[in-house]
Amino acid sequence: MKPFSDTHMDEISKNIAKIILSEVYPKTCINFSLIRVGRNNDGGYVMVDDFKETDCLISYGIGGDVSFEKDLQNKIKLSHLYDHTIQNLPDNVKNSIFYKEEINSTKIDKTCDIEKSLKKLPDEKDFILKCDIEGSEWDILESCNEEDLSKFRQIVIEFHHFIQSNNSDVLDKYLNVLKKINKTHQSINVHGNNCGPWSFKKMDLPNVLEITYLRKTDYEFKNFDKELTEKYNMPNCPKKPEMIFLKSEYLIK
Repeated sequence: MKPFSDTHMDEISKNIAKIILSEVYPKTCINFSLIRVGRNNDGGYVMVDDFKETDCLISYGIGGDVSFEKDLQNKIKLSHLYDHTIQNLPDNVKNSIFYKEEINSTKIDKTCDIEKSLKKLPDEKDFILKCDIEGSEWDILESCNEEDLSKFRQIVIEFHHFIQSNNSDVLDKYLNVLKKINKTHQSINVHGNNCGPWSFKKMDLPNVLEITYLRKTDYEFKNFDKELTEKYNMPNCPKKPEMIFLKSEYLIK
């Protein structure tokens, strides 16, 4: 693969800025404190401390880490965990079921999407979604209807491959997905994954973003206070510094 030219990198940086500023700029949730769910560094996410005994978790992408799910196991009713790349969970999670199924939107055998996952769970009022599936998140969110999406009170997603947004079709897809989520949910935390950023003119830009969303009908919001989230966010790769992106004008209005 040929390296990107300065012209391409300039276009990428503009697209990233457009996506972040127009669609994922966070607000601060009022009346609920923040917590970190999951381990330090990669695998943990910022959420609001608002969990109910009737909540059900759908967790896409496990690998060798269930620290997120274990942190929630005593707070919620049950968890359904999905990962087609492993045979079994690396550790026991209370009140959980593991599915060795690939998450995508093709609807063929041995695959699953949000609609199918919801049908496997009790008809509860509220659900929680955690999604880290290496780029397939764009497809399953694009195919998910708004009614199903609105069933999740809290959502944490790792959005991958922002470097591909220099392609206009890809950028349109990304923006459409983010606009869809914004109809029902508000972002409260945006964290750049520092494991694989690329640099342009001395400013690091993230290829992966971790975003936390809350359902708008359940919470109140105010202008974003970055200091409230900083102590809960951690660099995904502990041997690298946190993303400069978090301190740049991209998250300051």
